[in-house]
Amino acid sequence: METLLNVDLIKSIERGHRATIHLVTGESLHIKSSDRDVMEKIQAYRNGISKPLAPEQNDKDKKDKRDKKEKRDKKEKRKSDDFKK
Repeated sequence: METLLNVDLIKSIERGHRATIHLVTGESLHIKSSDRDVMEKIQAYRNGISKPLAPEQNDKDKKDKRDKKEKRDKKEKRKSDDFKK
């Protein structure tokens, strides 16, 4: 069974064939992976969250925001026009 862990809760990792992860909460987790595997996964996760969005994703997000704003503006204009009648 695979478990997801908030890496910000890790206090320390004991080395060994089977690593033990100590959390800031005082809990300890004994896992099947080696400490090296754990560190690689943590590093990959941190590298992944620190990367900026791809330019095309950024562009898509901007377009989505513009589309939502235009839709909202049209809706408000219709309400305003209905009120004037």
